[in-house]
Amino acid sequence: MFIGVEPVSELLLLNNASATSATVEQQLSMRVIRMIENHAQPLRCVAVGGYPPPSIELHVATRNVTSHFTFTSSVSLTTGVRGLRHISVLSERWNNEFDVTADDDDTVIKCVAAVPGLKLEQRVRRDGRRRRHSH
Repeated sequence: MFIGVEPVSELLLLNNASATSATVEQQLSMRVIRMIENHAQPLRCVAVGGYPPPSIELHVATRNVTSHFTFTSSVSLTTGVRGLRHISVLSERWNNEFDVTADDDDTVIKCVAAVPGLKLEQRVRRDGRRRRHSH
């Protein structure tokens, strides 16, 4: 059975208050993700599709925060005739207690998924502008 390289079809950046998603064909526009300083909350970057499973990186401004997030990936094969089955991949990086500081006010968080074997320009990126709110 031949399995080729497949691109990511959708990328989502999720937190408690908002979700942004983009298909590869869509223009990737900025979305606002509101987080409160010293109030940790979940943040996830989910990649749908891609084979082999993509790597996922997260950046806050120019700071790579990938190591603060746990990576999981699941691969499933649909039932059917051998050689015609579809491989479904769901990959994500998540942190249930992601926190921001005053220095992060009005910065951009980037979620980047890259499938090994695809050219760099075929990476999918989802941006969310983070704004800090204080009580």
